[in-house]
Amino acid sequence: MNPQEQIESDVKEALRSGEKEKLSTLRLLLSEIKNERIRSREQVDEETFLRLVRKGIKQRKDSAEQYREGSRAELAEAEEREAEYLLAYLPARPAKPSSGLLSRDLLRPKDYRGRVQ
Repeated sequence: MNPQEQIESDVKEALRSGEKEKLSTLRLLLSEIKNERIRSREQVDEETFLRLVRKGIKQRKDSAEQYREGSRAELAEAEEREAEYLLAYLPARPAKPSSGLLSRDLLRPKDYRGRVQ
């Protein structure tokens, strides 16, 4: 299932469950995808889709920050919830290994065969 089909499925689910905020967020993302498809005159590939999602998240985080500066916490929280809905469409990032363990192993003295002494 391509990303657009997944979003369309999630829109139907949000419509059935009455999640208005999620529904409007996903509809806006769908319109961004369709606009991009019209602009480029070809299907939206995975890279472009991820760029559109990241752009939407960034816009909402910036809006939330501005709302907080203007003492509008309720609107900031709404923008943050919308960003959370969009985060679901980004691939999970792999966990980084602990750099402390890595550097400690590199600094231990080793014998000529590479074994830790």
